[in-house]
Amino acid sequence: IRPAVPAGYDYDGCDARVVLERMQVRDGDIILPDGVRYHALVLPESSFMSPTMLARISDLVRAGATVVGPRPTMSPSLTGYPACDDEVRRTAQEVWGNCDGESVKEHKFGRGRVVWGKALDSVLAQKGVKPDFEYPGFTGDSSLVDIHRIAGKADIYFVANQRHDPRDADCTFRVHGKLPELWHPDSGIVEAAPIWQERGGRTTVRLRLDTAGSVFVVFRTPTPVEDH
Repeated sequence: IRPAVPAGYDYDGCDARVVLERMQVRDGDIILPDGVRYHALVLPESSFMSPTMLARISDLVRAGATVVGPRPTMSPSLTGYPACDDEVRRTAQEVWGNCDGESVKEHKFGRGRVVWGKALDSVLAQKGVKPDFEYPGFTGDSSLVDIHRIAGKADIYFVANQRHDPRDADCTFRVHGKLPELWHPDSGIVEAAPIWQERGGRTTVRLRLDTAGSVFVVFRTPTPVEDH
């Protein structure tokens, strides 16, 4: 993926039909009908885009989406040639404006923006989107891996130790206002996390993982509100 996906984030690929028929924008994010939410849409590194697709990209950005990728300059199809290329260039000029990916790397259009030539971690930081999962040294260390799913109002993380020795780590999850539970897949035991804290809209949980061990970290119960 270019630009590279930074550590602590994940992505899904999609085809043209998903963009044309299933994507909507809500509160600056891209939403699919099944509830999956994305903070940005990353375009292929290509100068080709059909007028139909570009019109849809224009609608998404105008509605508030963040789109990352180069300015298209021509249509991949000969349908309507050469008028199709003129249409692509005209619409791209509206959406990308003076953004050239070098001296100008961002352009606001409607309620959203297009970005070209910036690293994705910078793009996400501008939106206030911190890593979904991280631990000390995680940027240069892949010994812990995770998968995050949402079921109803519960956030479920599966964390696995890739090392052949035990591992203790303070893991930070992009969840707040919920109590962390540890679900152990080998024994079926469910317990409240003994050591954890909330800070900056995220929750850090102390995990102790056996050799090649794993655990589900589940956030489903609201944190009690203390009376003062």
